[in-house]
Amino acid sequence: MAMTLPMTEDTLRSARAGLERVEEAARDQIQAAGSVAKDGVELAREFVERNARERPLATLGAALSVGLLLGVVLFGRRD
Repeated sequence: MAMTLPMTEDTLRSARAGLERVEEAARDQIQAAGSVAKDGVELAREFVERNARERPLATLGAALSVGLLLGVVLFGRRD
């Protein structure tokens, strides 16, 4: 049987400070990841817009293909 020791005020303060540091680090990492994702979405949007202007038929064909593929994956074949 494990024996537990009572926590002192100093131990609680130290644990709380450690948790606050972990929370701050996690928040910073989440913000950085969000920034990277936002930049990636912006690059993808610019790429799609540029290709849509330069090659509208190819873009339309790609969009139709993706839509068809998603339809098959999401709704399956109904026999």
